[in-house]
Amino acid sequence: MSGSNFLTGCRKINAILGYYHGKESMNHWKLFLNKKVLKNSLSIYTFYKDGFRGMILGKKLWKIILIKLFVMFVILKIFFFPDYLNTKFQTDKEKGSYVLDQITKNVSYAK
Repeated sequence: MSGSNFLTGCRKINAILGYYHGKESMNHWKLFLNKKVLKNSLSIYTFYKDGFRGMILGKKLWKIILIKLFVMFVILKIFFFPDYLNTKFQTDKEKGSYVLDQITKNVSYAK
């Protein structure tokens, strides 16, 4: 590639990025990218919306999945995982030292 072709290519790239022709070109480029991103985001949204709308068995499965997640993270936490640290310790320092002791209690190093 000769020197003049290289410079012409650099000027074209700079013009696209807005450095050669000032801020107007850069704003145009940003607007173009924003429109393109918005259009792609909208097409992705409509793809999934139409896919979920057309599901028959999938709707039931998603309902089952959401119910199971609710049971696992809300119901089981309330009944089976009490707030042990807040009931046993008053300060953050006591809580931190207890957790550190429990984590490092039976550590065996591989040799």
